[in-house]
Amino acid sequence: MGLRSLLSRIMNAKSNEVISIKTVGYDDEARIAVQAYAIQVVVEILAALVSKCEIKTYRDGKSFRGEEWYLFNVKPNVNQTAVQFKNELVRKTLVRGESLVVSAGKQIICADSWSTQEYALYPNRFSQVARGSFTFQKTFDMGDVLYLTYSNGGVRQILTEMLDEHNRFLETASSTYVKSGGQKGILEITPLAQGQPDFEEKFDVLMNNYFKTYFDAKNAVLPLWGGMKYTSQTAGETKRTVSEATDYISMLNDALEKAAIAFNVSPAIVKGNVENISEALSMTLTSAVDPFAKMLSDEITAKRYTKEQVLRGCYAKVCTNNLKHLDVLEMANAVDKLIASGFYSTNELREKTGEQRIPEAWADKHTRTKNYETIEGGGNSNE
Repeated sequence: MGLRSLLSRIMNAKSNEVISIKTVGYDDEARIAVQAYAIQVVVEILAALVSKCEIKTYRDGKSFRGEEWYLFNVKPNVNQTAVQFKNELVRKTLVRGESLVVSAGKQIICADSWSTQEYALYPNRFSQVARGSFTFQKTFDMGDVLYLTYSNGGVRQILTEMLDEHNRFLETASSTYVKSGGQKGILEITPLAQGQPDFEEKFDVLMNNYFKTYFDAKNAVLPLWGGMKYTSQTAGETKRTVSEATDYISMLNDALEKAAIAFNVSPAIVKGNVENISEALSMTLTSAVDPFAKMLSDEITAKRYTKEQVLRGCYAKVCTNNLKHLDVLEMANAVDKLIASGFYSTNELREKTGEQRIPEAWADKHTRTKNYETIEGGGNSNE
């Protein structure tokens, strides 16, 4: 299994599945298991953030909830919720570099594989579109699908460099760790023991069965025959040291940091640091989440709305404003200012804080206090 196959494993992994050394294997794949884990962590963070975003739909410039809104925010198809669908879409786009969403009746489905026919003056076409064991028996035009591409050219180069670097580090660390933690000893066999008629049979059982069980067990007794003496050579200086064990932790941290940088995510979020978490989240939203949200918004609008509809104010927008946790008690003064200045209505602010809308007309109105009126319109005149 090479890097491409391993990345495919990550892309198709379930949300609770972690690609580890045991999952991948103990041969050459073990060398890239650490990096695979780092990539998976970063991609899952971005997928989780985007999947929390509401895809708002607008009609005549005003937010409107209809069939299109329900499709992207509640039930895109019979087998997935909106969160599952968006999570899969992000993972496939980031890891594979592209993703394809096709319509089937009133459902939208994220494809697993497809063939692309590219044209210069005509829309590209997609055939052999498959999802699981099912293959669509039709060809889709570019205008009929949502096609996302992740064109960050630096990511592939950075990941390749990380792979080569960690291969060298892991080979060295693994060799040191195995040697320091292995069992070594000296087996003395006298000529008397070697002269016994069944010596070859006993020696074979001793080396292949008894010693293996003895070394693998935490507590064990090693049976020996007359004329044999075993002396362990693993005490003292050959014990595993703390520094050798922490080599792996250091390499994992380094892998997480480089993978985060490659995907424009703050390393502090990937490592779980709580210090300056607000700044780290803001940086991640600005450099990683917002560009993906803009790409998805533009693709939905371009493919599912006509030119005339867009010019009338009909479009879709992936809203990232609600990703930060807001404490309504701490922001009470800000809420008062935003409403008093007419910047937001009551219902608009309630939506941003995760509260239910108030089914009253006054809650949708924008109001301003006297403090925000112009000089000509403010105050009382007794003249």
